Amino acid sequence: MAWKLPHKIKYLEAVGALADERVTHNESGAIVVSSEKTKTYRVFYDLARNGIIADDPMSKFQGTIGYPILSFLFSGKKLKVPEEILKASSGIPWKALAVKHKNNWDNVYEEALLLLKEKDITFNNVETFVNEVAEQLEKMNLERVAFPKK
Repeated sequence: MAWKLPHKIKYLEAVGALADERVTHNESGAIVVSSEKTKTYRVFYDLARNGIIADDPMSKFQGTIGYPILSFLFSGKKLKVPEEILKASSGIPWKALAVKHKNNWDNVYEEALLLLKEKDITFNNVETFVNEVAEQLEKMNLERVAFPKK
């Protein structure tokens, strides 16, 4: 089963998890801690099948690649992040922005851009990054797999 590509805010949220050191690799994938540090998400990667799954709501229920999967891919160098965007993404309160904007991802994205602009990251830099990563992600053709049985 194919994955749906995420909204562009999810790429930035994933970089934020990486920048804030909330991604820990394990033998089968990773554990990603939420921005408020109240939840953890499991990511399972099946190299043989080029498959991946996570237990965050977006990945689990919507079939859309969520930020934990993206964080895993960024942290494993399967997707590239410019150093300036990585550094600037640290400390952004992703959950608070989502709540504030009632999960309207366009509005969250706009506010995130303002926060990044304060750190000298331009709209064009972010748009170029997001578009390039979305293309790379699509070319990866990841399969949606199930978590292994225990």
